[in-house]
Amino acid sequence: MLSFREIQKLGAEIIGVSADSVKSHEQFVSKQKLPYILLADTEGQLRTTFQVPKLLFGFPQRTTFVIDREGIISNVFESFFSYNDHIVNVRKALQKDSEVETQTEGEQAGEEAAQ
Repeated sequence: MLSFREIQKLGAEIIGVSADSVKSHEQFVSKQKLPYILLADTEGQLRTTFQVPKLLFGFPQRTTFVIDREGIISNVFESFFSYNDHIVNVRKALQKDSEVETQTEGEQAGEEAAQ
């Protein structure tokens, strides 16, 4: 399983979002000892902005967005039931983004050295 520290090492942050209240989130974070931020989207504005559909019995689908350092969504994964699939998908997306970033940095260094 991909740990929070592994995610941080890949240069990423986790921000959870749900329609639950701030108070509910505070209790959940405390009980689960979560090391990341939870946002309360009680009015559904963020869900609407990111076009997360309501599916099962009116509940929003579990959707994971990987957003790169430039603020561009590089990966979207949806699955209501399989939490582990989200973890696997995030690992792959972050590793891919990290490889692209490393490659880009190498190309820039090569261009600077050639000048």
